[in-house]
Amino acid sequence: MFRKLVALVLVLMIVPVAFAGTTGKIAGIIKDKQTGEPLPGVNVLIEGTTLGASTDIDGYYVIVNVPVGVHQMKVSYIGYKEILIYNVRVVADATTRYDFDMEQTLLEVADVIEVIAERELIAKDNTASRHVITSEVIQSQPVDNITRTVSLAAGVTENSFRGGRRGTGEVKYLVDGVDVSSPLAYTRSGSDPGQGTAAMATDVPEASMEEVQVITGGMGAQYDAKSAVINIVTRGGGSKYSGFARIKQTPNLYGNFDQSFLQTSGFMTDAEAIAEARRAGTGSRLNNSGFYASPEKAFVNPKFRRYEFGFGGPISVKNLGIGGSLSFNLNADIFDRGGFYRGQSTYQETYTGKLVYNTASNETFSLTYLTSDQERRTFAHSWSRIISTGDTLYGHNPGASAPNKLVVGSVVTPDGDLIPVKNYDMLDNLARPRANSDLLSFSYKKTVSSKTFYEIKINRFNTESHRRTYDPATGKALGLDDFRKLRFASPTDASFFPEGTPTAQRLEAYWWVLPMVVNTVRQDDKQVVWTFAGDMVSQLNENNELRLGVEYKDYDLFYDYQSFASGGNEYTSFFNVKPKKFSAYISDKIETEGMIINAGLRFDYFDPNAIVPENFNDPLVDAARDPSSDLYLDSRTPAEDRIKNPTTARVTTRVSPRIGLSFPITELDVFHINYGHYFGLPGMGEMFNNYSWSLLGAFKYIGNPNLREEKIISYEAGIEHGFNDDIKLSVTGFFKDMADLVNFQKFIDQATGSPYWVKVNADYGNVKGFEISLATRRWNNLIAQVAYTYQIARGKNSSSNQSFTDDYNNRRPRTDEFYLDWDVRHTVSANFDYRVPENWMDSKWLGDWGLNMILTYNSGRPYTSANTVPPPNLPAINDKRYPDWLNIDLRVFKNFPLWENVKLGAFVEVFNLLDNRTLRTINNTEQYDQGFDKGDGTWNTPTVWATPREMRLGFEVRF
Repeated sequence: MFRKLVALVLVLMIVPVAFAGTTGKIAGIIKDKQTGEPLPGVNVLIEGTTLGASTDIDGYYVIVNVPVGVHQMKVSYIGYKEILIYNVRVVADATTRYDFDMEQTLLEVADVIEVIAERELIAKDNTASRHVITSEVIQSQPVDNITRTVSLAAGVTENSFRGGRRGTGEVKYLVDGVDVSSPLAYTRSGSDPGQGTAAMATDVPEASMEEVQVITGGMGAQYDAKSAVINIVTRGGGSKYSGFARIKQTPNLYGNFDQSFLQTSGFMTDAEAIAEARRAGTGSRLNNSGFYASPEKAFVNPKFRRYEFGFGGPISVKNLGIGGSLSFNLNADIFDRGGFYRGQSTYQETYTGKLVYNTASNETFSLTYLTSDQERRTFAHSWSRIISTGDTLYGHNPGASAPNKLVVGSVVTPDGDLIPVKNYDMLDNLARPRANSDLLSFSYKKTVSSKTFYEIKINRFNTESHRRTYDPATGKALGLDDFRKLRFASPTDASFFPEGTPTAQRLEAYWWVLPMVVNTVRQDDKQVVWTFAGDMVSQLNENNELRLGVEYKDYDLFYDYQSFASGGNEYTSFFNVKPKKFSAYISDKIETEGMIINAGLRFDYFDPNAIVPENFNDPLVDAARDPSSDLYLDSRTPAEDRIKNPTTARVTTRVSPRIGLSFPITELDVFHINYGHYFGLPGMGEMFNNYSWSLLGAFKYIGNPNLREEKIISYEAGIEHGFNDDIKLSVTGFFKDMADLVNFQKFIDQATGSPYWVKVNADYGNVKGFEISLATRRWNNLIAQVAYTYQIARGKNSSSNQSFTDDYNNRRPRTDEFYLDWDVRHTVSANFDYRVPENWMDSKWLGDWGLNMILTYNSGRPYTSANTVPPPNLPAINDKRYPDWLNIDLRVFKNFPLWENVKLGAFVEVFNLLDNRTLRTINNTEQYDQGFDKGDGTWNTPTVWATPREMRLGFEVRF
């Protein structure tokens, strides 16, 4: 924690600039109220900035490069009343339009008209499916991470965006215009706040976000995403000091607390299961499906602590004699949570720093720094035993008349000594992941005029992760050489264990009861991405906004994976490659009274800077095939020394056209359509996995630098209708055709006859559906947003590994389309925000309270039922459905005035308010289909269920 804080402070002290973020545009026409004639030469200024414009002969004004957020505008003209407009909200890459009628006045009278602005209910220039989430919404919702907020947008089902493949790099995550997606497209961790949410490679504090946009259709030419863009714009410092401090934690950390509301139906403890088996003599049975063996009881309310801090404002530059304005913004997010199962935990720290220096000559220098660290302990049901040497456990083999009797062994030291264990937690033998990332980004922006600006950016993004398993006897981190040692061999190896030593066997792939059985995996990876980019935006005239941009990315990718499986099989993947990517785009936004057109063209060039075998059926030199050779065992040997007849991997180039049209029918009705080709590289983990072609292990998985870009052709049409000034309805239909998706193809080594599987572009699919959204402004203290998605997602495969699974089971190749794993027919997401004004009933102490509720409903997603179709025939795929599920999260808050603009707030958050027992996975499909269990299987695996009810209490001070 202190190391990161020191690094952050040093960066902000050394370089007095920061990252400005994406911007929007304000435009409109100003007329004389009495005559209706346009007024030329009217001054329009954005207060607190140097941005402004004057109207032309037609009364038209435009201001580009306006920071995202809420602003105040001043409109002035000699002989007319001055207008002050408050609450002007600017959205990234969108036009905020304000037209004014000015009233004449006597010169000696300084009349001022004050206006509270409201953004247009219907955005007439919106030709895409764009969901905008403001900072106020983010802070008011009961969510732990931005992924949960994003999931409420129409078109998002089961973490899939309009049917795109999950966790494969199809979604682009941007922070102030910087790509923070994982280059490898690997998801780093689960659903905890922070790193790893759907291949986002870093955490971003929610309090630092000014705006989040979710774009699921009609993505502009500046984006190379395939399924969606998540565009996060962070806060600037501002002209006034502001800050906050917040803590929230589970009630059991505040001392004695009545948790009766939190109690859930727990699981039988390990000790209880053993005792019951002993009493029964032959073992307890559950639904005639086998021995009842449960893990340690799940926590009913795991401990959770989260600390958030933020502070920002101006820095005086008068004494420096440089002019202009300088501002800063700092944020910290620290949380420590236990899981719902014994041994689970996540600890994470994230810090951001931002400085913005605006010169008097309309230049902006900027720098942003973001750093995040995460450590986790995981839970696996099959490793959840707490054991002691000599313990007798019972297991069940199908068909056996009585359960097996097993005796627990001891820890074996490197010297071969046996150390008895007492209350040893087998979860300690699981691999422990850690991830960290840091971003440093510099930007120079020049506003040439009110209509033109350009920006130059340099970014360095580093992300890495590590996984370690530790020796039960010494606590030392283990690697592949250690996993090869005899003391980690099968517990049935009589030649190793002294005669009479209590040992135990692995039980049906469910329970490991020997302390020396460890999770034999070790991983290190590190990706450094340098980005150099330039963009220009120019409002050529009232009708045309031109955008140009170029970007160059230089990658340095390192990955080292080692694992040791049963049967002495070793699996490794190693690469250190440096691919390069260049892109350019041009787009024109044409705005007329009856139509808005967004048309663009994108060019992408990618050089994997790698090699591949000339013949995939004869890939290696002889020594790399010889088990007695060092070259065979060492996958870290340069690929050039292992690959036979290496050839340079191909360079790919693509041109992608995009076009979107919007037709304002009335002031409250807009129709839009768009069409686009979206090409995107597969995750680079797919391209470079096992780059040196190691053939260790029973199954050989190999990436392919020759992979082509995956292709999506997207169509969309929709209409927005405003019932009045406060309520609007949106209906959008969409279709996506997906091609060149990645899967495995089997090759046969000509020299050995052994098979291996290489990634190729072989899959396809399509998605169609429609979305209905209802949104309101605040009306009678209530804001409501409801989104319904109907979707049909079909394709050849749901996973890029499916062809290997079919080959392994000797199934014939798939030629038909099936329902994909995220083919959820009906999805409903609703957010209701109710709040009472500060002076409710003429009292500041009674007002300023409210609640926010999130409701989500999904119809069941598909799964493949148990069947006995003999190979090579394919079984029915995804022919059955999970149960529907419903979830409600709630946040209730109350703010109290302290002095001036300082407020004290108290709040409570409840997740899964109804404590619904929602089935998320199925442990044993055959038993579930036969009605013998409810999804958790013979072994009552608790992780198949969504987490039970959880409550958090919190306090904050804000100024």
